[in-house]
Amino acid sequence: THVRNAGGVAQAASTKAESLRHPTRISDMSEWDGIVREWLIDVGHAFAGGLGTNGDAFSYWAAHGTGSVDEGWTYLLPGEDSGVYQQTIVDPNGDGEATTVVEINEAQIMKDALTTGKAPVGLWIGKQKYSLVRFDLEQEVGDGVGKWLFGSAPKQGVNIVQTPNGTVVVSKYSEDAGHTSGNNKTATMAFAEYLAGPDVGY
Repeated sequence: THVRNAGGVAQAASTKAESLRHPTRISDMSEWDGIVREWLIDVGHAFAGGLGTNGDAFSYWAAHGTGSVDEGWTYLLPGEDSGVYQQTIVDPNGDGEATTVVEINEAQIMKDALTTGKAPVGLWIGKQKYSLVRFDLEQEVGDGVGKWLFGSAPKQGVNIVQTPNGTVVVSKYSEDAGHTSGNNKTATMAFAEYLAGPDVGY
């Protein structure tokens, strides 16, 4: 059976609602990696995607890539134990300054972008820089109000949707793989609306 129509996952979500409101990446949550794959990868509109929670801090708890779960995590996480690293930015202010070195905290950048619609040093996801070019901090998601960000990089991009309950869907696409920003946004939004719906409540 397909998870998107399915009572099995919805029932599990309802019976474990409190414990799963802010889930962590633990073994009993591994089914969500497959749900990410079904909604974002299998439909052919993303090469990597994940789920996170935007609470006191931002953190991921599910992921999938085109080939595997591990590939998905590779595209979402910076690979540093601390989640913080130094990055050289070329002419960051457009004022002719050649380079500067900045500290990148991807989780904090994501949280700030979802709060303000701004990412002054870029929207960094898995050590890939995206320019935050569009956002809606009052995006309709299902029956409530969520948030939407769109990040652009050469021949690729990312759509990010936060549900009214604080669950965040992150979906990366590549033009080289035949993906488009519009189809990726549609798939990302559909997944977020499913998560925000009454049967799941994320």
